[in-house]
Amino acid sequence: EHISSVPELAKARRLMVSIPGVGPVTAAMILSEFGDITTFTRRQLISYAGLFPTENSSGSSLKGKSGLAKGG
Repeated sequence: EHISSVPELAKARRLMVSIPGVGPVTAAMILSEFGDITTFTRRQLISYAGLFPTENSSGSSLKGKSGLAKGG
């Protein structure tokens, strides 16, 4: 496997699979799509995934925490 043969990619995969909900297949898909994800900003990665920040508000009051929503 290519990821195992490149030390930087292998390290990135180990870090990714340590995130709850991210397994080896998801990590491999992310790495194959982006390569070195450290070259992207958080905003660029979120935008590429089709996510955008949301906020629950009514007039001048905020309700709950802000989050991410899937668009497109």
